Amino acid sequence: MTSPDCIGLRRDNRQAKDEDFTWLDDAQRWQEEHRLAAAWLARVQEVWQEAECSLNAHAEAIRSHRLCLEEHEKAVARYLHDPHAGDEDSLISAHEELARRHTETRNAHEEIQRYHRATVAELREAFRTALCGAVVPEV
Repeated sequence: MTSPDCIGLRRDNRQAKDEDFTWLDDAQRWQEEHRLAAAWLARVQEVWQEAECSLNAHAEAIRSHRLCLEEHEKAVARYLHDPHAGDEDSLISAHEELARRHTETRNAHEEIQRYHRATVAELREAFRTALCGAVVPEV
């Protein structure tokens, strides 16, 4: 092998070695980013579980509110059937309280709905990206 050939081989080897160092640096940075992403996913799961608890509490509040509405409707029906069976002022007061609770429940529902829709859409897109464009089922 001639001297120019050896010089070319050594140059090629140095260039390959430089690339190897760059690739190793990239791989190590990506490993750190993966560890960080795993921590993010763990935090997302915690937040999602907290949101699920809030959603469960909201569903229970809706059921409770519905029962109160049904009881109020029964009280109104009894009063209409026999005005001496109840107190009109109490019915009006109960109705006002139910209307206030209904507004609070509606506001909470709308807030939860916005959060849920936005979060699910963002998670779907994140998973689609992470899974290299795989189809993520609609919820």
